[in-house]
Amino acid sequence: HYVAGGTGYINLYDVDTASTVRVTAAGNQSSCDISGSRIVYDDDRDGDWNVYMYDRATGRETRLTGEPHDQTSPRIWGSYVMYLDARNSRPEIYVLKVGAV
Repeated sequence: HYVAGGTGYINLYDVDTASTVRVTAAGNQSSCDISGSRIVYDDDRDGDWNVYMYDRATGRETRLTGEPHDQTSPRIWGSYVMYLDARNSRPEIYVLKVGAV
């Protein structure tokens, strides 16, 4: 599987079936990462940048952050998501646990 990021939405391309599925609703996603069945990405659909996760196994999208400052550039490995958070006037690295894989 391959994930492509772009303005508007993120697509998932399945190389086995040669099919593309839209993962996200309309918005403005700028970066994404994948680990197992989970895709994380940033989106400014709520007026500031937040980190979201889409689980391919369940088809469920979850907003992971909600701080009123920007959270961007997420990376996922296993049950952990790292992202940049600008709540203290400059980007700092934050890590959160998203549950068992």
